[in-house]
Amino acid sequence: LAIVTGMTRDGTFLVEGVQPITMAVEHGWDFDAFVYDAARTRSAWATGILDARPEATRYEMSTELVGALSGKDEASELIGVARMRERTLADIVPRPDLLVVVVDRPSSPGNLGTIVRSGDALGAHAIVTTGHGADAYDPAAVTASRGSLFAVPVLRAESSAEVKSHDIASGSWPGLSRPIFFRYGVCSLARRARSPMPSWKARLAR
Repeated sequence: LAIVTGMTRDGTFLVEGVQPITMAVEHGWDFDAFVYDAARTRSAWATGILDARPEATRYEMSTELVGALSGKDEASELIGVARMRERTLADIVPRPDLLVVVVDRPSSPGNLGTIVRSGDALGAHAIVTTGHGADAYDPAAVTASRGSLFAVPVLRAESSAEVKSHDIASGSWPGLSRPIFFRYGVCSLARRARSPMPSWKARLAR
């Protein structure tokens, strides 16, 4: 495995940790491989994950190699090599209470992962990143999302203008409020019908 940044050119990325791997499996994501320490006794959780993905190649490595591959101070029991999902704006399913969060040119993978997690907690139906910036499949973003990356669709558009023009041209997102782009690049394109306030006013942390 020649993975340096946690992502490869063949469309795979690293997933590490109990919650992210569990959520990825529960939401049907494909794994090409799993890496684990040959000297470490596997837990019932790890055995269950491997049994759930029998098609994935298994790599037993030394403690040193697993540590070098891990992005944590203490390597996780399993490190998964998952396959990315290609999505476009057209994949967002229209619905009356549609809630889409757009992140314009995110600079920090960790912050992007946190936004994905917050969007998931608030009931967002999709997260869209625009322009050049952090990648949602960066290991830091995957870890910060706490598995939400696998629960809510995350996709990329070339620019915020593409998002606006898609709504205007396609008419496929009914009931959207006017897009509001904030200084820090986060906006909500719609609010849920049952929400007593616009979602962009909701506090993400309490």
